[in-house]
Amino acid sequence: MLGLCRKAGKLVPGAEMIAKSKKKCLLLVCACDASDRTKATVEAFNIKTIHTDMTKQELGAALGMGNVAVVGITDAGLAAAVERKQGERTYGEI
Repeated sequence: MLGLCRKAGKLVPGAEMIAKSKKKCLLLVCACDASDRTKATVEAFNIKTIHTDMTKQELGAALGMGNVAVVGITDAGLAAAVERKQGERTYGEI
């Protein structure tokens, strides 16, 4: 699902890019091994966040990128779909 968000141009990778983004992120997905600093930054955004059991490497691989600790989704429909998928997923999928 996150790959689809990326292809649609509705995904913002990384905490710094999320902070600088002119697009409003509606949902954040955070890797389980994100640093404490990144987690604190994500919390400060005050945006609904899913803490997944995927590592930074797995999250990045799902997006065709390097290690990614957090991504933001800017489309309401895709954010809702990711939330639904999170409730019914198995390990390593979103």
